[in-house]
Parts: sequence; C-alpha cells; structure tokens
Amino acid sequence: MSNNILLFTIGYKNLSQLFCVPPATLSRVINKAELALESALDDEPMSRIVWPSLRDQSLWAQKVEKKNPLVKGRWGFVDGKKYRVQTPNDHELQNAYYNGWLHRVFVTGAICFGVDGTIVWFRHNCPGSWNDGETSKQFQNKLCR
Repeated sequence: MSNNILLFTIGYKNLSQLFCVPPATLSRVINKAELALESALDDEPMSRIVWPSLRDQSLWAQKVEKKNPLVKGRWGFVDGKKYRVQTPNDHELQNAYYNGWLHRVFVTGAICFGVDGTIVWFRHNCPGSWNDGETSKQFQNKLCR
C-alpha cells in the first residue's frame, strides 16, 4: 500500500504517541495487519474483486436497458471517493493532496460497480488534486482493450 501515513486522519507520530509505541513498531504492525487482512479476505468469496465475464456484462447491460431504455450497452457505474486526511508537512506532498475546489486535503480514488453491486475495479490513495477521470485512467485503458 502506498503512502500509508495518508490512510489515517492522524499521522504516524501522533498515533504512535497515542498508543505508546515507537513509530517503527507501529509501521510494522500496520503493514502486518494489512497482509493479514488481505490473507483473510482471499478465502472469502464475497470479498473478491472480479472482472465480469462477457456473459455477465451482457446480462447486466440488459438489466440497465430494461430499467432505462435509452441507456444501451452499459453494465457498470464508476464513482469517485474522497477521504480527508491530515495535511502533510512536506509542501510538495501537501500541494498534490490539496483539492482547491473543496479547500481540503484528501486522498481520492475511483470504484467501478457492476449493476448487482459487485466491485469490478478500484484504485485508491491517489492525490486529492486528481479528478475521477485521472484516477480511473487504468480502468479506461482496460475497457479499450
């Protein structure tokens, strides 16, 4: 996971003081916890992120068209997300994560949902200054193949 410090609204320094552990220990524990969570979710079928088969894409597109006859060939929806984070001390990093429109510091991302609620694709921990189109570039490229 990139930029772990930005996952919290409180920095590692403050978090390690709060729990009375050295920052290196806190970092190691969080990294191990992320690996343990990933391992636990690997065995849980409902937690998977799966690219839908062409058959599923077709069925989902039919459901969308049935509900909205003018919308054809669409099987999923992309939405952006923003999470407020603590302002980084580094000026260049702070500038990248600052969203001028909302006047706050964020990490952002984008999620594609299938019409049945399945998470098909996601990207997170992007700079707050990026828009949904920028965070979903990899997804757009995948769709063009």
